[in-house]
Amino acid sequence: MTPTKAAAASQALLSSPKRLFLSGFVVIVAVWAIQSSSDIPAEKAFSPVELSSNVVASMGLVWALLQLGTNRRVADFRRAWAAMATGMLLLTVEGYVGKVLMLRTHDPDEMGLSIAIWTIAAILILRGGRLFRPRRSVTTVLSIGLMIQLAAQYVGWLGALEQSDASAAEALQYVNDMGELTAVLAYVSGMLLAVFAPMKLYQFPPASIGRKGREIVRDFGLLDVNRYPTRNRWLRGWPMRWVVMAAIVVWYVARVAPQVRRGGGPRVTMQAFDLLLNALRGVNPHSYYLLELFRRENRVLADAYVTRVETKNGLTKRLQAHVRRPAAQSELNDKLLFTQICLKEQIPVAPILAYVEGGQAAVYASHAELDRDLLVKARKGRGGRGHADVSPDRTVRLPRPRRRPARA
Repeated sequence: MTPTKAAAASQALLSSPKRLFLSGFVVIVAVWAIQSSSDIPAEKAFSPVELSSNVVASMGLVWALLQLGTNRRVADFRRAWAAMATGMLLLTVEGYVGKVLMLRTHDPDEMGLSIAIWTIAAILILRGGRLFRPRRSVTTVLSIGLMIQLAAQYVGWLGALEQSDASAAEALQYVNDMGELTAVLAYVSGMLLAVFAPMKLYQFPPASIGRKGREIVRDFGLLDVNRYPTRNRWLRGWPMRWVVMAAIVVWYVARVAPQVRRGGGPRVTMQAFDLLLNALRGVNPHSYYLLELFRRENRVLADAYVTRVETKNGLTKRLQAHVRRPAAQSELNDKLLFTQICLKEQIPVAPILAYVEGGQAAVYASHAELDRDLLVKARKGRGGRGHADVSPDRTVRLPRPRRRPARA
C-alpha cells in the first residue's frame, strides 16, 4: 500500500465513529479471547486485560500530548487538550501503579481510590471534549465511555464488597476490568474524532430553528456569556448548571404547576416530566410555561421557538458579529423589519397585527382578529419597556414604573 493510500485509509478509519466502534469491538473480543486462555486472573496486574487497558490509556496520553503541542498557540484548544491529557495521565498512572507496586487487591479501599481517580479523569476528558461539539459524535462517544465506566465500576464495587463467594467476586471484577477497557477505548476514540471527524451540517428547515439555535449555542460554547439561569460563573458551568436547572424545575413544579392544573392543564406529575424532558432538549422552565408548551397542541412547536435563553446568552451577539453589514444590528433590534425578514424566509414569528407611525396606521389584520387583548410595543426597544396592554373594551393598561431608590 502506498503512503497516500495508507493515509486515506487511516483518515477513513479515524473519522468514522462506526469504524472506530468496530475496531474497538475487535480489540475487546481479542483481549477477551487472550484473557480466557490465560492462566493469570483478570484482576491481577499482569493480566492481558489490565495490560491492554494500560496500553490504550498510554496511547491516549501520547495522542493528547501531541495535540497539545500542535495547538499550544490557541488558548481554547490548549486548555481542552491539556484537560484531556491530564485525564489520560491519571488513567495511565492508575493502571501502572498497580502493576509496579502490586496493589491490585481489589479490596474496598483500593477500589474506592480507583473509582475516584477514574471519575476525576473522566470529568477532565469530557470537559476538554466539549470544545469539539461541532464535530460529529465526539461528545456522544465520550459520554458513552462515561456511562460504561460508571456501570463497570459499580459492578467492581459490588465485587470488592463480596466476601462470602470468591468465584462471584472474581466474576464481578472481571466485568469491571473489561468495562474499564471499553471505557478507555471510547475515550481514546472520542479524542481521535475530535481531530478527524467531519464538521456538523447546520442546515435545517424553518420549523426547527429553535432546536438548531440551542444546538449552535451548546456546540460553540455561547453560554460562556450566560445570563440564565444565573450570572454566577461557578453555578453556570458544567455540571453545576444542571444542579441549578433542577432546582428551578422543582420551584416551578411547586409554585406554577398546581395553578396550571387548576386552569385545566395536565397533571402536576406530567408537567414535571415535561419540564425535565424539555430541559434536556434545552428549553428552560420559564419558556415552557410562557409558550404554553404544556398544552397538547403546542408540544410539537417546541423546536420552532427560539427562546430568550439563546438570544440573550450570546446567539444574537454572535449573529451580529458574523453578519458584517451596516444593517445587521438594526435587523435584529427593529421589530417590524425583523418580522418581515422572518415571514420572507418562512420562519415562524409572532405576527404584527397593526403598525402606527406619525399618526398613520397600517393594519394587517381583520376586525375580528383585533377584537382581543392586544400588546402594544415600541418598534425599537429593549425587553418589555414601554409596552401597553389593550383590552377589547379599549382599556389601556400601562406597566407599573419601576421604583428606583432615591439618590442622596
